[in-house]
Amino acid sequence: MKTSTQLKALVRNHSKKTNTVNKVIACTLCFCLVLLSGCRSGYSMTLEEKLHSLSKRIAQAQKEENIEEIYSLVQEMQTVLGDQAGVPEQREKYISIPDSFPVFAEENAPQAFLDHQEFIESAWWNSCPPSAECKGALREVSSAIIGCLHARNAGCKNPDNLLLLAKQAGDFLIYAQESAGVGVYPCPDLRGTGGRMDELVTAFLKKAKQKGVLDQVLHNGWIMEDFELGHLFFDHGLCGFALLELYEETKDPIYLTSALWAAQWLNDRPSVPNWNYNSFVVLFLVRLARITGDVTFFSSAIKRVQLGIIPGQLQDGPNRGKWIDPHNARFVYHMIIVRSLIEVLEAENEFQDDVATEEMKSIRHSFSLALECRYKEMIEFGLNHPDITCECFSRIRLTPDTFKDYLSDSRFQEIEENLDRYVGETYRRGTIKLSPAALGYYLEAFIYSIDN
Repeated sequence: MKTSTQLKALVRNHSKKTNTVNKVIACTLCFCLVLLSGCRSGYSMTLEEKLHSLSKRIAQAQKEENIEEIYSLVQEMQTVLGDQAGVPEQREKYISIPDSFPVFAEENAPQAFLDHQEFIESAWWNSCPPSAECKGALREVSSAIIGCLHARNAGCKNPDNLLLLAKQAGDFLIYAQESAGVGVYPCPDLRGTGGRMDELVTAFLKKAKQKGVLDQVLHNGWIMEDFELGHLFFDHGLCGFALLELYEETKDPIYLTSALWAAQWLNDRPSVPNWNYNSFVVLFLVRLARITGDVTFFSSAIKRVQLGIIPGQLQDGPNRGKWIDPHNARFVYHMIIVRSLIEVLEAENEFQDDVATEEMKSIRHSFSLALECRYKEMIEFGLNHPDITCECFSRIRLTPDTFKDYLSDSRFQEIEENLDRYVGETYRRGTIKLSPAALGYYLEAFIYSIDN
């Protein structure tokens, strides 16, 4: 493990390789085809081709920071989609929550994280394996860090061990970042592990090899380049955010130094047409701004919201408030975007003199639309992706001064009670079906609500 000083030296000495235009175009096209292959069901090739072409043009407008052109192209996309605008690429699944489900009880909170704690104690990342021996993406490690820290805040059992486990996971993320060598929290070589990530990584690396750009994609076996498509934003943003939470808890500068290097990697990477990808960057940069007090990070996050999140949200029609394309119209990605907007709104007062009033007004409006359009279906049909829903609602509960109008809304309260019943019933059955991060947030918000 490198020291904080050595990490800073890496930041100073880092010099990014220059890619040839032809190679970038070749690999970009192959990765886009991989992405599109997963979104084909129910849509004609003609429609796919039109959406793909528009996405490429939006990406160019985002790179040029031409917001007028972005909105114009999104409007064109809405015309192409017609009544399919805001309709998800696959049928959503809901979990009915009957009144017979018991509400989670206060006396169960101290031991509620024990199953996750036991798993994390023997997790695959604790031995700092090389890329090819990793069993999952780094987002799993970030969830463990966040979960342990918030479970600790909730007064769960074994608080010292929870902090130790979070630090071990944080050390692995720094090891992976150093191994990749460019500041990104990379993607492991997950070929042979099974599942969707295995399929995507296998296809991507095969195409990269065929196009002769494998040396630009891999370093020490880690995937550290996506050619400005934003695929690495997911894990990068979550890992950076997790390490910042670990820094807040420990004040160990090695975690902040790692996050600063991660922020540097983002400097020349534009927003992308996959709106939820940008949200991970926003989540990370806003938290970095709040910790360092550096308004440039907050301004950078706001720019990404304006260029890479709000333009894709429908402002009218039956799906008003949802994101326009079939992929981001899915509930899970919708709420992932909502999570990043929660982080922005939490920080608003800290940077109110540094950001234009109209920009923050548009963000508040976007957040309001995003929640409003999901209330009815969550009440009528049940919970959809309770993991991200629980995380978002718990974060709102933890910041009552910022979200007091939402907390007093009867619809929010009804969904909140359904989450309490979902956690209560799954606890009664023996296993709470939430990720470490979602459960940690839930437990902290649950205890906070009781104490306040």
